[in-house]
Amino acid sequence: MRLGCTLCLAALLAIGSFSPSLACKGPKVIYSDDFTERDAGWFIPQSDIDAGKAAVGDGRILVRPDPERGYSVLNMAFGLPTQTDICVKARIVESSDLTKSAFGLLFWAKGYDEYYLFQVIGNANYYVSHWTERAWQSVTPTAAVRSFKQGLGEENVLRVVTKNQVVTMFVNDEQLARFRSPFPTGSVRAGFRASSLGNDPTAVEFRDFSVTEAP
Repeated sequence: MRLGCTLCLAALLAIGSFSPSLACKGPKVIYSDDFTERDAGWFIPQSDIDAGKAAVGDGRILVRPDPERGYSVLNMAFGLPTQTDICVKARIVESSDLTKSAFGLLFWAKGYDEYYLFQVIGNANYYVSHWTERAWQSVTPTAAVRSFKQGLGEENVLRVVTKNQVVTMFVNDEQLARFRSPFPTGSVRAGFRASSLGNDPTAVEFRDFSVTEAP
């Protein structure tokens, strides 16, 4: 680990456009973690580790959400500036039905009660939603990711770039969507989430989380 430290007003899909950078490429690293050891900044209750819902080490955080539930992990140790480039590598390692397994990046998180989620489903569809007041609000419609690598163990790179009020999403260098919304007041944080959309077990590995200044 290295430490260098309402709802959208409009949503615009940028279908089929590509960016020249694969992952975070900002000029200054704000935070990065290769998960070789546990960083206390990641809020994971010990009871969840004991229950097998999450595991940290060996270069990854492994998340096993309960059936038909999601499991979110936020880093509470640092706040995000208004212009950031947030990236993580993720892969589904257990699923009997990829249409029922998903993973995503959390950003503009006020805590576990309010955050934005950029989520990709194992069948190569994505969407952005806002969790607030104990309910989901849609930010972008569901759409396909042409560059998504489907299959168990296939690694994909998720990226969210925030520049003041403008947020842009990428998967594997493919620019997917852009929306505009006021930057949240107060401190905001980032993290990731694994989701089970059905009754069968799901497990997702997250690797190489990083935040840099936006390029």
